[in-house]
Amino acid sequence: MARYRIASARWGGQPSLAFIPKIIEFLGQDPFEKETANLADKIREYRRIHGLTQKKLAAERLGVDQTTPAGWERGEHRPTERLLDKPLKIIGNFPLGA
Repeated sequence: MARYRIASARWGGQPSLAFIPKIIEFLGQDPFEKETANLADKIREYRRIHGLTQKKLAAERLGVDQTTPAGWERGEHRPTERLLDKPLKIIGNFPLGA
């Protein structure tokens, strides 16, 4: 934990996205946990805890263009009925809010 504190102070407080899943695994909990009030927050939080970029999420988990989940996260649009099951399946462990 001391090593993390030193590193996080050096890097501005937040570790690289790639390290977050290993930190969660090591600690047994998510020290960066955030409230997820809507679908955009849930998708963003899912990506963060799994260490995924928008590009990897789109290609590897959803099978859509990178701009699609990026637009969802920014709240520019919501998944169409045809695509809605894809993000809901991957965020299945997250409680769905407003």
